[in-house]
Amino acid sequence: MNLFNLDCIVYLYDITSTYFEGSCPKNDEAKRGYSRDKRPDCKQVLMGLVVDREGFPIMHEVFEGNRSDGTTLGTILYALEERQGKKEMITVEVDRGTASEDNLDLVKSRGYSYVVASRQGERDRLLCEFEDEGGFVEVVRLPSATNPHQKKSHVEVKKKECGG
Repeated sequence: MNLFNLDCIVYLYDITSTYFEGSCPKNDEAKRGYSRDKRPDCKQVLMGLVVDREGFPIMHEVFEGNRSDGTTLGTILYALEERQGKKEMITVEVDRGTASEDNLDLVKSRGYSYVVASRQGERDRLLCEFEDEGGFVEVVRLPSATNPHQKKSHVEVKKKECGG
């Protein structure tokens, strides 16, 4: 990671699938499962990708096509730690399909923070609190020691803690 001066403190993780036409007899991961492509008749594989906050790919994994998205996060976190070592001050971003209570507990048990999109019902309940312009705080983003000329975007946040 030093080759490109990557700042690996934010990991964005997502998973997708691709399907195959044919029987795939030599591909052990190719299995029938939930088809995002509306092709339940075809075998598929899942592909998990981790990028940093700039969108630079950090790692990927290929999973069996019948595996549910939520069961892949533990494998990804373990692989990241094996390849890069255990780091501090990490934030993991996952989508709603991966953000089960068990997975969020797993992320916290490793000492990481997380960001996850809320489901629509929860967003609707919280919307009125965020429509009020008061209470937002600017996030001060200092220039990177390895890239001091990098432009930092202006970010303001309003924190809402729910159950820890």
